[in-house]
Amino acid sequence: ELRRSKTQLQQIKGLIKITAPIMIGQYMLPVALAEFKDLHQDVDLAISLMNRKVELVEEGFDLAIRVGHLNDSTMVARNIGNMHFKTVASPHYINTHGMPSTPKDLKNHQCLINTAVTNAKRWSYLIDGKSTVIKVAGSLEVNDSQSLKAFAIANQGIAQLPSFYVDAAIQSGELIEILSDYVPSPLPVNLLYPSQRLLSPTVRALVDYLVPFLNQQKQKW
Repeated sequence: ELRRSKTQLQQIKGLIKITAPIMIGQYMLPVALAEFKDLHQDVDLAISLMNRKVELVEEGFDLAIRVGHLNDSTMVARNIGNMHFKTVASPHYINTHGMPSTPKDLKNHQCLINTAVTNAKRWSYLIDGKSTVIKVAGSLEVNDSQSLKAFAIANQGIAQLPSFYVDAAIQSGELIEILSDYVPSPLPVNLLYPSQRLLSPTVRALVDYLVPFLNQQKQKW
């Protein structure tokens, strides 16, 4: 038993190429991957953060993290959590422009457009128990969620962002959550990789590590 596990550890080496959306890469991945690196110091990690959909095999990636509903049937998908979103604005913005009471009121407001996500000008809400898409518009478009949060704090409009980006700013009073009665359904987050039989021992070790680690983080998403 011991000899076998030692041999397995010796096989866990080499390069793993990972791609993930920027919003995940900025938060969850560094903590998880740093711990994996401590356990397996012969593994090299190359992490590419990008918001476009990546063709794993064609572009030479071993693993991808995807946010949203999948239609990629050729890949193995392991759910690692759900991403929750909140709609936020600064207290000054709300005092100046008024509080939207329903999502349809957003048409009268400056909405901060996150071009890092698909359908950037269509925000989802639960209205009468149904997922409903609301068209939004504004004079500021950014392809980075951190910048979007900063613009919201600087009184430039209303943003819809992942909870883990804005929770601290809500607690500090820099932002307030609005439309909380209409919170959109969370989006699934999946770890994607080519079929099981193609996995090297190194990639398999990372998958076996990441799935439980990120599942434990679910409450922070």
